[in-house]
Formats: sequence, C-alpha cells, structure tokens
Amino acid sequence: MANLIPIRSLDEPVGFRANAQRHYRRAHFLMTQLEAKHAEAIFQWPGPHDQPLRDAQTAHVELFNLLEERNHLSDSVRIYSALAAEGFLNLYGMMRLGAAAFEEHIERLGLIPKTRELLAVCDGIKVDGSHALIVSLKALADNRNALVHPKAYEIHDITDLRPIPHSNVPKSAREALTQASRFFTEFASLVPEAAYLIPKPSIT
Repeated sequence: MANLIPIRSLDEPVGFRANAQRHYRRAHFLMTQLEAKHAEAIFQWPGPHDQPLRDAQTAHVELFNLLEERNHLSDSVRIYSALAAEGFLNLYGMMRLGAAAFEEHIERLGLIPKTRELLAVCDGIKVDGSHALIVSLKALADNRNALVHPKAYEIHDITDLRPIPHSNVPKSAREALTQASRFFTEFASLVPEAAYLIPKPSIT
C-alpha cells in the first residue's frame, strides 16, 4: 500500500477532529472518582475485606448501591482507556494517509493489526508481538473486550460463584489506564514526531 498511496508528513496544514484527548482525560478523571468510591466502600465494609456480603441488596442497601456506582466507574475507565488508544490510532492514520485511504485500508482493522500496519506503511517500522507497544496494546484490548464481548462460563465448583470482593475492582481499571499510558509512551518513542499528538491526562 505504501507504494500506491503518498504518505503525508505530520506537519501538513490539514485540519482534523478526534476524540482521543477527551477519552484519555475522561479515563483519568473517572479513575480519580473510582479510587474515592473504592476507599469509601472499603471503609464501610461490615466485615473482613476478603469476605463477600450476604444479601447485600436487602441487608446493605446503601453499600450495595455504592458498589454498583464504583463498578460502573471501573467499567467506564476500562472502556475509555481503550477508546483513547483507538482514537489516537485513527487520528494518526488519517493524518498520514488521508481520509479516503485510511478508511478503505486500515480503519476497520483491530487495534493490533491497525497499529502494526500504520507503523509499517507510514514509518517503515516493524514490530512483533513481543514489542512493549504491542504487549501493552494487547493487554488494553483484552481488558476492554472482556467487557464489550462478554462470555459465559461453565461452573464446576460452587466456590467459583463466590468471588473474592474487590479482587478485580479497581485493579482492572488501574491496569487499563497503565497500559494506555505505556502504549502512548512506546508510540512516541518509535515515532518521536508524533509525540505532540499523544493525549494528555488533563488540560493543564
């Protein structure tokens, strides 16, 4: 494809609009809220933190609602972290290839094939599955996909129906945001001229 489509430089005077920055800021903002809700839930927990609540919806209504809010924030952080990475890749691809070529050849690829194709075509950079950029992106995608492509599981041990409280929240959200940050750092390291496009966690 690189032989057929002219590759643009990142300083060409062409305007673009994207949501990567907003998604990344939102992920950080919601993470702050999540940590506060989690600390509040731990403070209110009526027993050992590793023991599940019994009849939470009826016996601990306020705490149950707090946990629901906390878990919703966690899911949001995980999704927005992945959206920030995907939004950045779409912006980068459109800036380098132009809208028509990007939409025809690259846009519908998954996160990892899209990243590898963009780096190869636009920058002559090849990265394999062991590269830190791809490792972080795969972890980010897997984290997001566990939410948006839910699976069913067969249960053989009744104890599996009683997961340890707080084992995945806010851990999974923290991991998603960490992997998004690592992805952006690695991309800027590979393509330094794209560093100015990297989303920031806040406006300031």
